[in-house]
Amino acid sequence: MEIKILNSILFKELMPWTFDAKGTKAINEKIKKVGSKEPTTEAELVQQLQILLADYSDLSKWLTKQNTKGTSTLKNHCYAIDFPAYSDAVSKFYNAVISLETLRVYNAFNTKMQKYSKKVDIVYHTTIALKNIKALTVNTVKEIKERGFEEAPTEQSSLPHFVLQLLRQHLTILFFDIQELSKASIDSPTSIEDFYLLDLNLPKAQINELVKVEIETEKAEKPTTKEKLSFGFKGTEAKLKSVITQLNNQVEFLNEE
Repeated sequence: MEIKILNSILFKELMPWTFDAKGTKAINEKIKKVGSKEPTTEAELVQQLQILLADYSDLSKWLTKQNTKGTSTLKNHCYAIDFPAYSDAVSKFYNAVISLETLRVYNAFNTKMQKYSKKVDIVYHTTIALKNIKALTVNTVKEIKERGFEEAPTEQSSLPHFVLQLLRQHLTILFFDIQELSKASIDSPTSIEDFYLLDLNLPKAQINELVKVEIETEKAEKPTTKEKLSFGFKGTEAKLKSVITQLNNQVEFLNEE
């Protein structure tokens, strides 16, 4: 599973430290066009991404080729993190791109896995996806440390500081979302603690930032109705009384005592 748009934030055209402030006006227009409506289907989500990435032709063309016309309701994340708040139009732009793209990747992977029923296929595709996501997360953490952005970003933080920390958190959620989808087939899933401590080399204190989302399902209560006692007799009440009387007489006749 390719994560081209997320990769571009760290390595290519979407790198925040190369952003030209002259493009702020264009970003303002894109954000206005997208609006505040949350996408409910993959098609709506991709449409919003296409608007935001209109000036990045390579990414826009790649996104069009990803078979992203799904009309089914989007599947929500299994995990959550308290993300830092964006402070201006440019940081809002990056926040939208990262959050939309990670949600798209998660739903695209979920759709893809519906095609497979054999454990070997599920494990194979899940392993590749998790490997790619973990590699980008590790590189993001490395970039954060090299730039001295270990602290949580604030309103006064630079754009790269905000974007790198946001990207790391979203990638972490994406990793465990995808692992959750295939948990029944994975023999040795990565624990949250091992991911933070061993893979990302992050302090134990940061483990608590990731929490499992408890999905509440409303159970419709079926109305209870008393079952009518019946032993198969068909007829009027008068006929039933007659039959019972006859049976009672026969029982009394047989009762020698």
